[in-house]
Formats: sequence, structure tokens, C-alpha cells
Amino acid sequence: MKAALPFCAFRFSLFARTGRVFRFSFFAFRSHLRRFAFFARCFTLCGVSIVLIGYRGSGKTSIGKRLADRLWQKCVDTDEMVVAKAGKSIVDIFAQDGEARFRELEREVVKEVAQTPDVVIALGGGAPLSEENRRVIKEAGHRVIYLKCEPDELLKRIQADPDTPKNRPNLTEFGGGIEEITKVLAEREPIYRQMADAELEVTYLNPDEAMVYIVRLT
Repeated sequence: MKAALPFCAFRFSLFARTGRVFRFSFFAFRSHLRRFAFFARCFTLCGVSIVLIGYRGSGKTSIGKRLADRLWQKCVDTDEMVVAKAGKSIVDIFAQDGEARFRELEREVVKEVAQTPDVVIALGGGAPLSEENRRVIKEAGHRVIYLKCEPDELLKRIQADPDTPKNRPNLTEFGGGIEEITKVLAEREPIYRQMADAELEVTYLNPDEAMVYIVRLT
């Protein structure tokens, strides 16, 4: 016959077991609560697209794709849509048809994607400069996030991207260097901030980290 445990030992054993059960239940509850909060957020955003704006190199497309995967949505890139519509690269559009033609195609694309619910939209860096583009995005009720990034980091990212030569024509006489980035960003940033519902500093964030913060912002 097994020896009886002293009462104090029994009480400690019961507490330890109960404690383990309680801790397990607590963590399981917290995990379910997080899942519920995530799906509740998705439900709240139902019909609303998330629009990422910012200077070239800020990560709109790379972050947008990760965010779309997280939200079970599609990511659409307006620059890619313009390229598909024109049948040529952005650099070629600028060189052969002029920037005005590019902006015309861009407005058509923005008007189209603004009517699309439940997607993540990576908006071309210059698209917010158009009052018409800002208006159609706002009227659609989409949530706009400005991805802020410092010029030095933008330059590093632009130079490291192998697609830069065909996708990023020079915007000024400075030829795409730090002087151009500083000048153009200074002109655009007030418009970005006016259009945005929220701003995220991404200078020191990788795309996965930025995606997590955006989920919290939405």
C-alpha cells in the first residue's frame, strides 16, 4: 500500500498541478484572444483597402506583398499596372512618351484600383502629387499609410535594387543621387503627410518588421 502523503505535501502537489493547468489555460486563452483580435480587425477593414505611399525605395511593394499575405488579400502595384498597360518599362515611357503620358496612365490605373475593395495597394511614389488621385483614394474610404524613410537609406535601397535602371527614371537634373532624393522628398513629404491616415518610420525596419507594425496601425 502506498504511503499517504502529508497534508502539506498534498496541498503543494494540488497547487502545483492546478497552477500548471491554470497557466496552460491562460496562455491558450491569450492565444485565442489574439486570433480573435486579428480576425476582428480584418472584419472591421472589410471592403477597405490599405494604400501604401512613400518615396521610391521606401518598400511599398515588398512590404505590401507581405501585408497582403498576412491579411489574405491581393497586393496590386500601380507602377506594374502602368507598365502592363503601356507594354513598356517606366524608363521607356518617360523617354519615348514623356512624363505627362506616364502620369495620364497612372491616373487611369489609380482610378481603377481605388474601386477595388480588400486589397493592398502600393501606390507609385509620384501618384499622390495628383489631386485627382488623392481624391479618388479618399472618396473610396481606403486607409493610407505613409512609409517614411531617410534619404541616405533610400539611396542605398535604390542602388541595391537590380530593377532600378528600368523602373526608376531620373526625376531631376541631379540624376537620381542623394541631391535628387533630398530635393524631391522635401517637395513630396508634405503631400504624403496630408494624404496619410498614419505614418510609419521604416528607415530601420526590414519588410517583415514593417508589415507587423502596419497590422497594428490598421
